[in-house]
Formats: sequence, C-alpha cells, structure tokens
Amino acid sequence: MTGSEIFSYFKKQSGEIEKNFFPALVLHEELPVHDLRVAVKRLRALFKFLKEQHILRPDSACYLARLGKIYTALGHLRDIQIRIAVLKSFHLDEDAHFYEYQKDLERHLKWNREKLSVVRQSFSYATLMKFGGHKPFYPVRGVSLDQKGIISERIYKIRRHLSHHNKERHLHQVRKRLKEIYYCMEMSKMEDTYVQAVHLNLKKIRKLEDLIGLWHDTHLFIHTLRPDHPSLVHIASKESFRKIQKTVCEENKIRLDQILNHLKKFQIPAGEETVQEKSIP
Repeated sequence: MTGSEIFSYFKKQSGEIEKNFFPALVLHEELPVHDLRVAVKRLRALFKFLKEQHILRPDSACYLARLGKIYTALGHLRDIQIRIAVLKSFHLDEDAHFYEYQKDLERHLKWNREKLSVVRQSFSYATLMKFGGHKPFYPVRGVSLDQKGIISERIYKIRRHLSHHNKERHLHQVRKRLKEIYYCMEMSKMEDTYVQAVHLNLKKIRKLEDLIGLWHDTHLFIHTLRPDHPSLVHIASKESFRKIQKTVCEENKIRLDQILNHLKKFQIPAGEETVQEKSIP
C-alpha cells in the first residue's frame, strides 16, 4: 500500500467523520453515531498499522490523542444506544416495570451526547486536513505498508485466542482482530495469493464478527440487569424480573453456541508469519 493510497484512505475516512458528526449530535438516531464511530475506528486502525511497521511520524501523537478522545466519547454514547436497542429487542421498553430504567438510559444518552459535543469543538475537518497536509503517513520513499504482514499477524492472534479452553473470555478480542483484518483488506486491492485467499473468506469474517457483536452487546446488557440498579431495585425481588433475566441469558447462550459452532467450521489460511512462535500481548 503506497503513500498516496494511505493518504487517500485517510481523506475518505476524515470525510466520513465530518459528514456524520453533526447528525450524530442532533439526530436521535443510531446510524450517524454508528457510522461516525466506524470511521474513527478505521482511522485508528490505519495509525495502528503504520505504527506497528515503524512508518508513522512521531509528531502524530497530538492527532492520535484527539482521535482517542472522540473514540472514547463515541464509545460511551454507543453503549447506551445499544442498551436501549437490546431493551427494545426483548420488548422490555413496553414493560411498565422498566420505565424508570429506560428513562435513566435516555438521561445518560443526552449527557453523553453533550460530552461528545464538547469534544467536537477541538476536532474539525479543517483540523484533519491541516494535519493531513503535512503528509504524516507518507513512509520513506520506496517503502509501503505491508498488508500481508498485518493480516497474517491478526490471524495468528486469532488462532492463539481460540486455542484457550475458555473461548468465551477471548471472543471480544477475536472480534477486534477480525475487524482489523477487514479494515486492512478494504484499504487497497492486492494481487498477493495469500491475501486473495483471505479475501475469499471475507463474507465469513464479517458474519462471524457480526455474530460475536450481537452476543457481546447482549452480554454487556445482562450485566446492567442487576438487582441493585437504582432503576430496577423496585422489581428486583419479583418473579417477573427473574424470568426476564433468565430469558435474556438463555437467548444469549443460544447465540454463544452458534458462535462456537461457527468457529469449528471457520477456517482462514495461515500466513508464513503465523507459524513463528512469538508472544502475543
């Protein structure tokens, strides 16, 4: 991946950030927040790849810090949106017992949107392009981003995560590595036979990543259905509350079984780098 391709990808994702930032702040919809967060994650992945291969300029730290603040603020906002969505998926938003809980989520949603608005003031498209104008991504002449190395490293890490007896604890990390493979693949087309072999499995990668995402969202939601939650304490001792907890847990257990079965059939080619013994952080 050449320097011009890297900057082109940077410019595209920066444009997505600019396009979705205002709608994410003013519209009470999930999509702009989701799209904004995806663009930020793609830029963070790009910087991560460049840093790993020692072709990222040292003066990128300030930009990365700003990007990190947006990512954190978006993460908090998106988490609340996901809880509300899961609540609706189990029709709990129609249950009067969960009225206070839903109102509590809506208050947190408003508060996190205000926090994002504050972060927005220090981050604009003009700032992005001014930074990009210094060409911080351009590697030394004749050096390019090794996508094959990036992908094979992620596959190695996935295999290591899945080698553990308790795979459930490592699923979120597996999902993050799958996302990075997908982001790397979309940056530019490659003729390398190994990368092409991975590309044939791209739909499977996306499907598995989505399955793990659904399981993870509900898994986090389950942890909020605590008897000591201020908005749920009034129904914590009721049989109906325990039935709801059981229903949500059982449905997510089905999702987990689907993921584990999917993983048994899931195969992605191992690159040369994946057979080397190395410590994984």
